[in-house]
Amino acid sequence: MSKQQLEAVKSKIQELENKQDELTNQVIELTQAIEDSTEQLLLGIVSESDVEQAKVLLNEKKSELAETTELLQRAYAVRKKLAVEKFVPFAKEHREKQLKEIQSRYDNKVESVIAARNELLKQLAELGQIKNEIGNVNQEYNKTLFDLGIPTEKYGRTINERKVYSPKDYTPEEFCLGLKTETQEKTYSSGRVPVWVK
Repeated sequence: MSKQQLEAVKSKIQELENKQDELTNQVIELTQAIEDSTEQLLLGIVSESDVEQAKVLLNEKKSELAETTELLQRAYAVRKKLAVEKFVPFAKEHREKQLKEIQSRYDNKVESVIAARNELLKQLAELGQIKNEIGNVNQEYNKTLFDLGIPTEKYGRTINERKVYSPKDYTPEEFCLGLKTETQEKTYSSGRVPVWVK
């Protein structure tokens, strides 16, 4: 089945719909005229034969309307069959191509995200190593004090650290080094980054 066949069916449907509308209007008008003819018959404006002719014409129009409606239903069925045979498979194929392209882009982005996650972990490890240098500095300081006979500091000194994340939200997430699971899931599902991301 070709596109020309579909266009021919569409054209026939339009023709049948127009004919159906026209016949429906004629049936309504004839029905109204026959109902109004009783008074005109009594007044002698129309004859009984005129009323009978109108009734015959009304029955012919009703019959023609029924045939047109039946043809129209068949034309709709043909159009649907053409769509199912020709255009639904085309639409499925088009969707599959789009899904394949989207899957490819998604897979590439997954690799990029995993690489960024791995880099984040490496950077956190390096930051942790720098932070851990404090212990060596405090030990060295306490050893010097001990060697001099001066009382050592029990806890030593610290630096201003950033939290990896704040489970109870004491520290706003934008000032933390990592992210809460909820933030990651929300970002992934919505496709939008939090407003605080620069």
